[in-house]
Amino acid sequence: MWLETRGGRRFMLSLRTKEDENRITYSNTLRFRPVSTGVIVRQLPFTVPVRCSYPKFHRSYQTGFLPIISGGTFFKTLQRHGAETTLTVLDDSWNLLGDEPSFELGKPVCFEASGPDMDVSQRLYLNRCYVSSSPNFQATERYSVIENYGCLVDSMNSALTKFYDTDNNMTVRFCIGAFLFKTRVPKTHSKVPLYMHCEMDLGPETPTPEAKSCTYDAKNKMWTELYGDSSVCDCCSSTCSDDPEPADYTMISSKSWDMKVKKLISLPEEPIEEFISPCHEDTESFWESHDP
Repeated sequence: MWLETRGGRRFMLSLRTKEDENRITYSNTLRFRPVSTGVIVRQLPFTVPVRCSYPKFHRSYQTGFLPIISGGTFFKTLQRHGAETTLTVLDDSWNLLGDEPSFELGKPVCFEASGPDMDVSQRLYLNRCYVSSSPNFQATERYSVIENYGCLVDSMNSALTKFYDTDNNMTVRFCIGAFLFKTRVPKTHSKVPLYMHCEMDLGPETPTPEAKSCTYDAKNKMWTELYGDSSVCDCCSSTCSDDPEPADYTMISSKSWDMKVKKLISLPEEPIEEFISPCHEDTESFWESHDP
């Protein structure tokens, strides 16, 4: 049986009845199948089980029972399976970049890691992140940015590198100072693509040594935590956990961004012209005449 709404949506219904000595139960499965629109989809199919149970009352003068359904609307939240996690390259105002994102050396490159909406008592963390010149996160040429369960180690090398707070527990923002691999420094004007790879994990809302967002404060020579007590960052100078890393961590990679590099110009050395003092023509006689 199909149920069609005013908007043209079609829902398939399949009614089933089950009863025992005390109750009668009506169960149904509501299946939504969107109308095909060619090669694209604007809606996804879903299935929602529905069950209504009513008690039985036995009286000698009653020959049957007809349940009366009373008003109200029930909304069931649809669970998101396989929800997407993303790592996006942004500018220093947290805006999306164009089709060919590029940066100059010495400028900030910013990132936003996002996960699916989860329990409000949890927070998204970055265990480790590194930059490579390859989209393959197993590339051997890499530069470590975050280590040791949330220690932003590159903040020890660049004042531009730091975590930034957000209102969403499932979002992590940070920036780094733009750089190049030495092996990738071009001899001519060109663009050099780079990629960020991060290992993401869910942890408690209150940071711990194994789940934190720590930036190094070079002025005060100390590590500071973005959302909690900075004492959880004390281990950034050593090891924050001796436990082996689980195999189910989520590793995510960003799209590439380019480093704009101008051609390095070498000027030929020019001979230095001889400099003749405009002072006294006979310098030696001048100094001799003034000796005591």
